[in-house]
Amino acid sequence: MPSQSSKFPASARARSDEVLATGLTDGEVRGRAARGGAVVVASQVARAALQVLSTAALARLVAPADFGLVAMAATLTVLFTMFSDLGLSQATVQRAEVTHGQLTTLFWINVAVGAALTLLCVLAAPLVAWFYGEPRVVPVVQALGTGFMLAGLSSQHGALLNRRLRFVVVAAISIVATFAGSLIAVVFAWYGYGVWALVAQQLGFALATLLGNWWASGWMPGRPQLAPGSGTMLRFGGNLTLYNLLIFFVPNADRILIGWYIGKHDLGLYDRCSNLITLPVRLVIMPLSNVMVPALSRLQDQPASYERFYLSTLEKIAMATIAPTLLLALLAPEVVAVLLGPDWSDATPILAWLALAAVGRPVGQSISWLFVSQGRTNEQLRMGVLVVLITFAGYVAGLHYGAAGVAAGVAATHLGILPLTFWLATRRGPVRYRRCGEAIVPGLVGGAALVAAVLALRAGGLTPEAPLAAAMTLTLAGGAATLLTYLAMPRARYALLNVLHLLVKTPAAPAASSTRS
Repeated sequence: MPSQSSKFPASARARSDEVLATGLTDGEVRGRAARGGAVVVASQVARAALQVLSTAALARLVAPADFGLVAMAATLTVLFTMFSDLGLSQATVQRAEVTHGQLTTLFWINVAVGAALTLLCVLAAPLVAWFYGEPRVVPVVQALGTGFMLAGLSSQHGALLNRRLRFVVVAAISIVATFAGSLIAVVFAWYGYGVWALVAQQLGFALATLLGNWWASGWMPGRPQLAPGSGTMLRFGGNLTLYNLLIFFVPNADRILIGWYIGKHDLGLYDRCSNLITLPVRLVIMPLSNVMVPALSRLQDQPASYERFYLSTLEKIAMATIAPTLLLALLAPEVVAVLLGPDWSDATPILAWLALAAVGRPVGQSISWLFVSQGRTNEQLRMGVLVVLITFAGYVAGLHYGAAGVAAGVAATHLGILPLTFWLATRRGPVRYRRCGEAIVPGLVGGAALVAAVLALRAGGLTPEAPLAAAMTLTLAGGAATLLTYLAMPRARYALLNVLHLLVKTPAAPAASSTRS
């Protein structure tokens, strides 16, 4: 049997070795991870701004019912997304050494799975139409299904970029792809294509990401094969896929219930509000996982450094997200009027409740970093079962009161379960439960200062009547109150200075943090 190296030309092997190599010491990895976090956050803020602008434009060009059709289609396509990657991109990132043959094996598996999911979307689309009683959803599901083939062709190339810690390139591709998809959608909507503008937005993003990943990674797959060592990577990916499939029901069961029990109009309102609220998680925290999980995995044999690095990051996430989400809850009437328009006034209570639910979501997302980096996926799976049961009960309890009632159920369950999930994650391992609470305190205090400032201005009648002017006034006042509060707290002030340091110089290690012992 020929050796693995004989299957590829020497020049191809040389290029592959260069692409797959990392060549970094543990100290360099920690430094790049800290700097990479700042890069990811800054770039994803820009991407969030693009999505907010496109949402504002599309809300005026596309009817709420068309948004509802895409949300109905998403109940199937989002489920299939759990299987599209099979966790193989994470396997590529996490593995200490990856050969060209192994990467080729994973690439062709991703392509085959993408093609199969595209075919399943074509076949299963009538079932989605039957479930919702809406025949117009059939071609929407079938068209969106082609995105799985694009994702399969792109997955391993994107994993290579993350493996090599090329965070600036990854961020640039994400921003360009978001802009391309949004521009295509607005053009389609302007010419009256309605729901197809929203479909084109998703497919345009996927295609732009595919082209960017292939161009930037510099890697070309070989012919289909089963390379030695691929089995362990497949098992690793399978465990992650099972957990992600379980967690899929947390953010999607609410949409399924609303579409089935209430109707597409309320589903369209709920879906737009939910997309606005989850921007910090989808555009900042989830990409940040690509930085944190590999770095924490390298620090497992250094418990003190592991804990300091995680708590420092958790503290910054809390400071950056708690106050803005509280502000969004308080400004729900102004946000709906400015971004969505007068036809969406019924979305105001939905947005307010979902924003309140999102107060703890970004910090909660970091819990998975602990389980994965410590190899405690069995415990993570058991926690996922508990989370699904509790959150689903909250959805059902609020369903009788409409979409706003479901949003209230989301708020109650998400905030209520957060301390429990932190306790489950810190029962074992180097991170202590008490220290997690201490790391979140500055963000909570800054959020409380913002709420006090906004409520004081409203009570004193000091806000303009125009929604945009009122939103700007309250945002400036609340932001100033939060910043002054942070500057007055030594711990928070140190964290802000540390962020500024990250923006100008890569630190030698993340151990110097405000969470130091």
